[in-house]
Amino acid sequence: MKPAVLPIFGLILFFSCSSASARRDMALPQTRAESATSNPGESTDTVSPKRIMTYSVYIRYKSDPEKIPVHMESLKVLTAKYSGFMVSFRSASMEIKIPAGRYMEFYEAIKNLDEVEYRDIHALDITDNYRNTEIRLNNARKLRERLEELLKKAQTVDDTISIEKELARVTETIEIHEAAIARYNGQVDNTSFHISFSKKSRPGPVGWIFYGLYKGIKWLIVWD
Repeated sequence: MKPAVLPIFGLILFFSCSSASARRDMALPQTRAESATSNPGESTDTVSPKRIMTYSVYIRYKSDPEKIPVHMESLKVLTAKYSGFMVSFRSASMEIKIPAGRYMEFYEAIKNLDEVEYRDIHALDITDNYRNTEIRLNNARKLRERLEELLKKAQTVDDTISIEKELARVTETIEIHEAAIARYNGQVDNTSFHISFSKKSRPGPVGWIFYGLYKGIKWLIVWD
């Protein structure tokens, strides 16, 4: 009997690794990437090597038509419970933002809401965009400081007007970059859940006969 031990052990090890891999697939980051500036309102000359990722979860349930409104109301309650908020809402779909630190609690609460037709997680690396925006923001702030110094030393009205015009342009650029950084941080701080429902089809009297035949044939051919 000893030779059978190694194959059995190998199977146990394989399924253990598979389970661990599945858990890693669902393991999204818990906080915003401290990867860039710790405060988007402050400039920095150094950038952390960590990658900055955003995540979106897509789930489509197959549900009885009369249950869809009930499920939608349940999702509203759960969203508030886990400190999230709704971005968009329709009769059979919604987009929800959940704090990254609580996304798994929320996922566990909704994963068995109904029959799952489709489920996927999208990850997006925004590191380059974040860092490029941060560099541009830092440079624009430095330029604004130099312009403010030049404005103090302006000798003529024309010089003053010219510097003020450039200063206004640079200030607008800074505001645009600050808004982009804030938007990126919001995307990483919150995991997006895109949830929708499709209606289950109900077979007629004849349809039930063919459905029963299908289930019987499937049972004969495929065992879970």
